[in-house]
Amino acid sequence: MTRKRATIGIAVPAWRATAFIAETLRSALDQKNVDIRIQVGVDGGDAATADRCDAFQDSRIAVRIRPDRLGWVGNSNATLYEAARSGVDYATILPHDDLIAPDYCARLVAEIEEHPGTAVAYSDILGFGESTIRMEQPSALGSRIERLEWLLRHQMIAIAYRGIMPAEIALQSLPIPANAADDYAADTAWMVRQIAQGEFRRVPDALYLKRYHADNTHSRWQTWNRGKRFEAFLVHCRACFEEAVAFAETANDRGRIVQASMARLDHMRPLFGALGHAEQMQRAELENMMLDAL
Repeated sequence: MTRKRATIGIAVPAWRATAFIAETLRSALDQKNVDIRIQVGVDGGDAATADRCDAFQDSRIAVRIRPDRLGWVGNSNATLYEAARSGVDYATILPHDDLIAPDYCARLVAEIEEHPGTAVAYSDILGFGESTIRMEQPSALGSRIERLEWLLRHQMIAIAYRGIMPAEIALQSLPIPANAADDYAADTAWMVRQIAQGEFRRVPDALYLKRYHADNTHSRWQTWNRGKRFEAFLVHCRACFEEAVAFAETANDRGRIVQASMARLDHMRPLFGALGHAEQMQRAELENMMLDAL
């Protein structure tokens, strides 16, 4: 009996993407040994980007134009939701300027199917354009509390955000949580929800290509002044803590999450160096809020 090919819903949130979207869609259409359905969410009524998508005339691509500007989090939520509920086995987010290798989907699906209980499988990421950095994230296994602790203490780069997950995991973990700091690092806070659902598993090859350019959302964060970046990091750490502590089932779990969340604040040192008095007070206020959960 021939095994059914896995069906992957690929969510492509797009905005002002005329320079990139065709190459991104081609990389998705070229996936081997899986069936794909691509859901493009065109934010803010961007007719030029929609035209580039329609030019493919491929039944595997569905384009939804959103007249109002939802922003990257809102558009990603809506587009992934549409992709995951379209009758597919698996779902993934592919930002409008990134690329995936032809065997990306098949290899990540194989990893999930070989290891039941996997929430997300992901590959290494290789930058191109203005940066050629290679990014790796080790697998996160073990119990739920162990996985949450690991993410809070160690995971600062949203690699698993771009991975493949069973469609039901996508639906259970949505929405990506927006925040008041221009949605800074909301992708990493969402990973807390994902890792609570199951294990993170790495496929140790650079099958995902992240394009670096001046208009990247992540690139723009680096241009903020120190004050705005510091405030945003505090908002992010609070969001990660609140997401994680919601999964605490015992007082011991809460204690472990509090300690891991406070350890996350130690990443301020490489990011900001010595803190001024006002910054120290802001950090202390957040730590006290976390301690109140005990």
